[in-house]
Amino acid sequence: MDEASIGDSYDTELRRVVDRLRSLPIGKVQASQPIVESLASQLLECSRALGSTAPATLPSLNSWAYGDLISVLGSDLRAESSTEQDLAVGLAALTAARRELP
Repeated sequence: MDEASIGDSYDTELRRVVDRLRSLPIGKVQASQPIVESLASQLLECSRALGSTAPATLPSLNSWAYGDLISVLGSDLRAESSTEQDLAVGLAALTAARRELP
């Protein structure tokens, strides 16, 4: 995958995951808590590795806010990245999470 397509794929996967979380029935979103928490942790770790000053721990949120949480963390990683390659781990995490979501 070339560098330009990593960024495009990252943006697409982020949008897909956020849209899915925002459109799922609340029961399915609640059942997806482990997937969302794992993804959120991975995105936060990637951002912090690139120099983000975000807190090292995730806030405790209700399941209806999961889409917003992933949107913010994914956007933060995008903003912190200086190269498309910086997004590769985040892209892999987003893709895996999307495939696991109901």
